[in-house]
Amino acid sequence: NKMIVMKFGGSCISSRENLENLVAKVKANFERNPILVVSAVEGVTSRLKDIAYNLFAKYNDLSKDFSYVDFEKKQAKALPYYHEILGVYNGLASDSGVRFEDTELDVDFLGSLTADGTDQERFTDGILSMGERYSSRLVAKLLNDNGIFSRPYDSYKLGLITNNKHGRASLELESFGLIPRELENTHGLPVITGFIGMDKKGNVTTMGRDSSDYSAVIFGVASKSKEVQMYKTVEGVLSSNSIMVEGPRTIPKMSYDEAIELAAYGGNVLSLKAIKLASQHNLKIRVMNLKSNHPGTLIAKLEEPDIGSVKAIISKRHNNTIMINSISMIDQTGYASRIFRGIARKEGVIDVVCSSGSSISATINPFVKDHKKMDQPIDMVALKEYIRRYGETEICEDKAIIAVIGEKIMHQPQLLARVFTTIPNKIGIEMASLGNNSSNLTFVVDQKYEDIVVSLLHKEFFDKT
Repeated sequence: NKMIVMKFGGSCISSRENLENLVAKVKANFERNPILVVSAVEGVTSRLKDIAYNLFAKYNDLSKDFSYVDFEKKQAKALPYYHEILGVYNGLASDSGVRFEDTELDVDFLGSLTADGTDQERFTDGILSMGERYSSRLVAKLLNDNGIFSRPYDSYKLGLITNNKHGRASLELESFGLIPRELENTHGLPVITGFIGMDKKGNVTTMGRDSSDYSAVIFGVASKSKEVQMYKTVEGVLSSNSIMVEGPRTIPKMSYDEAIELAAYGGNVLSLKAIKLASQHNLKIRVMNLKSNHPGTLIAKLEEPDIGSVKAIISKRHNNTIMINSISMIDQTGYASRIFRGIARKEGVIDVVCSSGSSISATINPFVKDHKKMDQPIDMVALKEYIRRYGETEICEDKAIIAVIGEKIMHQPQLLARVFTTIPNKIGIEMASLGNNSSNLTFVVDQKYEDIVVSLLHKEFFDKT
């Protein structure tokens, strides 16, 4: 099967030049029967999230139950936001010489902005979905005007069904049976919305941040495509953050394990869920640059993995560490689980855990990922009060997790020695962690040293080779 999925991120749709490059890429791959998946224009989803939160608050100011707010009053509040988002897409269409109209979608958008009900998450999802829906219409129109017969499709009309967890919906496995049948009935080149789905009651859902990548892999798996091409405005997956490191390298190929670790610890090129799903079905992913013919980065099950070589040096900032010491935990079953349940109740996200007989240390992201509004800080004081019942507790703020990514680097003791001897003695290293068969060595430093540690390690492993 030579079919491919081509996924275009928000930056690929954000200017006339990028849209022209998008058309060129589709033309170059037209004989491969591509399926297109698109994101909202860069910045639109964040803005729609703000709009949903602001409107919900304004409607509740008008009435305790905004289901009964007069429609004209709702419309007066909603219209400025409606025109703002339409202005983004109409502006891009005008710059690209495209006449862009979709009355039915405009009605849906205004309807989502003035929807009845008191479920904030469902209300928000209805609004958030509009970015991808407008993108699919714009891209399909542009392709048609350039001689490629295309039609836009909302993903849920092609069988992408989720549960009802708004803002973080999970795929229902029956979708893999529905999607192939629906794809057979499409006309022209399908341009499909990423990010969104629908529950079994007919409510639009969203699947979480960066889940347009996930949508692309879902359609790749369901259609038995040869590979999923993820188009960005970078040459592929880079060996480090270009803000911290001068001249990071493009990684030619990565194993699924390496890519999963990179996505989990600060690499923002791909969605973690997308890589996991691709690995389960052995579906190749290729990260490519919209603006060049660079081959990019291949993520796949490698026949000859580069065992023991470092692929990337990355970091994840804005973490807290929590340390619990108690001799009572020695030989006690369930002690750690009670501590972690307390962290889970506060919706804390743990990335790194280290333990000994009488102590446990963990990193915690101090912000709750809030679908309704901006991320909210965890009440660390209350969390400390809860956990201190299990032992002496200390919380330290402003920590950075450093991750050294490479296939089975635990089997390379000389490599591990290079990591720690490269870091100056004045910089304290905490919570070094390397699991069995791991592709990731992690440790924690004070955030003020994050840039210098990443830069020094990158020079050690990339500039000297």
